[in-house]
Amino acid sequence: MYKTILSLFSSKKGSLSSKRLAGFIGWIVCSAVLVMCTVWNRQAPDMVNTIIYASAALLGLDSVTDIWKSDNTRTR
Repeated sequence: MYKTILSLFSSKKGSLSSKRLAGFIGWIVCSAVLVMCTVWNRQAPDMVNTIIYASAALLGLDSVTDIWKSDNTRTR
């Protein structure tokens, strides 16, 4: 189970991906804030929108950077 979770946050090289980790932590924080505001019947702060956009951008940015990485093993 530990290896499976670690593989979610690892890059293709096997090292820990800071973009994936930061995006996931931001997503967890926003989810917790939204649940707490729902339970306490309060309006969520406007900052939650900014954090969720940044988290989505960080998670997507990892995929975009793979476009420019050269893969010499591919054949055409």
